Amino acid sequence: MPIVTVSVWEEFGKDQARQLIRGITESFVQVGIPAHAVQVVIHEVPRSHWGDGGRVADERREKRETPASQRSTRQDKPSRPPSSSRQQRGSRTDTRPGSRPRRGGSGSR
Repeated sequence: MPIVTVSVWEEFGKDQARQLIRGITESFVQVGIPAHAVQVVIHEVPRSHWGDGGRVADERREKRETPASQRSTRQDKPSRPPSSSRQQRGSRTDTRPGSRPRRGGSGSR
């Protein structure tokens, strides 16, 4: 019996919850699980209790609601270079079937 737990911000809404429950259940039915065996639990979490990237979600919301003229003009730091450029800096690529790229460490396995 699959149990699917979904965490969403508060105010997700009853209609959206119904659609999500139906959609998740249908996905399991398509792979042969009977609908009556699927349980879906939706947790609504206050934005003040949800963090992403070290910031509380309701603080991000306040920033979006601040008029553009009052926002800081500070540029965010540039994004990471694409993975292909990281490989060019001396990373070795393991070509064995099923191998995964190596990351950091002392080089010993």
